[in-house]
Amino acid sequence: MLTRHACTAFLGVSVACSPPAPLEPPALPAEVVTAASITAPLAAIASPFDAPTVTPLGPAVAQRYRGALETGAQQTSAENYAAAIDAYTTALAAVPEDPRALAGRGHAHLLAGDLTAAHADLQAAAAHASELKLAAKIHHDLGLIAEQRDPPAALRQFALSNLFHPTAAAIARISGRTVCLADITVGDDTTTPASPTRPTTWLEIWTAHFAPSHANLKDPSKPADEPAARHRVCHYESLALDACDGQPPWVLRIPGGAADPAAAVYADQYVLVDLTSTGTLAVAPLVALDHDPTCEDHHDLAIVGRHPLVVRTTHTPNALGEVCDDDCRDDCVHTRSNTITTVHARDTLGLLLTVTTPNRPDTDKPLVDVLVDAAGTITVTGGGCDRKIDLSTPTK
Repeated sequence: MLTRHACTAFLGVSVACSPPAPLEPPALPAEVVTAASITAPLAAIASPFDAPTVTPLGPAVAQRYRGALETGAQQTSAENYAAAIDAYTTALAAVPEDPRALAGRGHAHLLAGDLTAAHADLQAAAAHASELKLAAKIHHDLGLIAEQRDPPAALRQFALSNLFHPTAAAIARISGRTVCLADITVGDDTTTPASPTRPTTWLEIWTAHFAPSHANLKDPSKPADEPAARHRVCHYESLALDACDGQPPWVLRIPGGAADPAAAVYADQYVLVDLTSTGTLAVAPLVALDHDPTCEDHHDLAIVGRHPLVVRTTHTPNALGEVCDDDCRDDCVHTRSNTITTVHARDTLGLLLTVTTPNRPDTDKPLVDVLVDAAGTITVTGGGCDRKIDLSTPTK
């Protein structure tokens, strides 16, 4: 169960600590995501996000960050938008990519009439907004921008805002209408061979991904042979467990690209690995993990179907928010999540379908139901969605 915090702030304005008001149920209820004929995950990797959090900022940085947020909010209220934008930029210098500061700066850009800058900041904020009220405000602002630039897209933004935190303003713009709240991308990779640059052996996986990040490895020496490379790759995440136990395919965590080459820090990634009919390995990327020294997002991945191959990922943004126990402080919070269901071709691991859905705030379960049967027919229902996709005759 994800942590719920009793006190939050938006754009640097503190509020009194009190128990949260009950969330209204979503206007568009749906069943949880399932995979037809699959009763339990065949493989799973869980992130340790029940660990206790600690204050992630030093006193000087925290004071500079909070002061900039408060100044930004005050200048926005006074309609001094240039000064507000400068203040939020100062907050972002203290905490890069912070969703509260991005949301505040985007809101100031919106009020100043710079829709392009507002959209860029708000989109970046939406990706990492970890608090429900903050996410609702971000999507409401994105809806206001869409009304001027892409009216059909505005309804979805307002519906998302109402899902995360129902308000009279969002309800008025929805006006009883429904819209699919899932992002659905259909592709046809069944005839596309694996990229020649992708590894096809355990030694090649080591060379491509582990060797460049040798500074972060307990044993950076090159494995002597395929079995040794397999052992090192499959024991990367936990030295005590074999992530390649059992029959393929497997979800593996491996080193990714350099987040900070000067410091030799490498962000990790999750990949899907399968054994092809020719005996070689097929490797496909799943999730790239951002290296964030302040608050790292959480990812839980599980293989939930083999024919076709179905992977389910739960993404939980984790960012600074105001938490109140005996007193209020900035800490990492995660009260919002979404679920990504991907369908892959066997042998090549080509990506056939991606469905991304927000999770229900009241249960942390997917809002949209994605059913995958053995014939490759996908049914997407709930959350305003009603679509059937036949992967044997995919649509572009």
